[in-house]
Amino acid sequence: MQNPPTKSRVKLGFNLSIISLFASLIPLLGYPISIIAIILNITIIKVDSTKKSTTGTLLSILGLTLTIINSILSLLFVNSLTMLV
Repeated sequence: MQNPPTKSRVKLGFNLSIISLFASLIPLLGYPISIIAIILNITIIKVDSTKKSTTGTLLSILGLTLTIINSILSLLFVNSLTMLV
């Protein structure tokens, strides 16, 4: 059975992971939110491994991956615009 502080940290980590998916659309927001969510979820897994904390970790890793892809595509787009000018 989880104690209340761990249960609230699991909810926070999971919700932060979902937010990181949406924040991946803006790379400046996506990086810090995803990294904080990954760190939080990993520390939660070390204390009490639940499906929600494992899912939160996977979602935050996906959010970080999407942020990296968005950053690369943005740089390529800006670079192609500067070639036109």
